[in-house]
Amino acid sequence: MTKFGEMLGQEDAAKKAIDKFTATFTQAKDQLKGVEGTVAYAQVREKTMWLQGTKYAGHYYEPLGLKPPEQANGDGAELSLEGITKINPDYIFLGYFNYTDKSLPALADEWEKTDVWKSLKAVKANHVYKINGAVAFGYGPISRTYGVNAIVSALKK
Repeated sequence: MTKFGEMLGQEDAAKKAIDKFTATFTQAKDQLKGVEGTVAYAQVREKTMWLQGTKYAGHYYEPLGLKPPEQANGDGAELSLEGITKINPDYIFLGYFNYTDKSLPALADEWEKTDVWKSLKAVKANHVYKINGAVAFGYGPISRTYGVNAIVSALKK
């Protein structure tokens, strides 16, 4: 953003945007101080689900003071229904890539009907949150701001 500001002669606007973005994360971390346990972010597609690792979704872990499941350290991994029981997070964010078109299939929709899914800690505690994965798992400040706001809205104590 700094480089774009320099290229466009908008250094002050870029700094203000960066400061606002930084403040969003700082405020979010303060609001999430009471969250205990592990938080898993999953990318939900039609036939697959991926645990988002700290290399990909790290900006939603440490900067927000949230603890990833051990399996999320690094790249993350493709999930199976049985595999998610080994992770058994306290909170799950399902980042649907069909979020705006519910007529498209998503693997999590099938999983939610199973006893295995219903046995998860996050499910039992009603700590499963659906977000727009196409936006939240993007790379820019708009995507990350959406993701942080969705997380805070769900977890704020």
